[in-house]
Amino acid sequence: MVDYRWLMLVAGVVVAACALAMLRRGHAAEPGPGAPDTEAAAARGEQQRPR
Repeated sequence: MVDYRWLMLVAGVVVAACALAMLRRGHAAEPGPGAPDTEAAAARGEQQRPR
């Protein structure tokens, strides 16, 4: 048996780790090779897809 306080602590740590991972994923420093040029696409009138 495990005390409920330990379970709550572990659950909180897991939720915080998931939140940090999702926040970090949304902020790419630079587009990688093969990424479309957004300025050129905007000049052609193409719309970007949401992530």
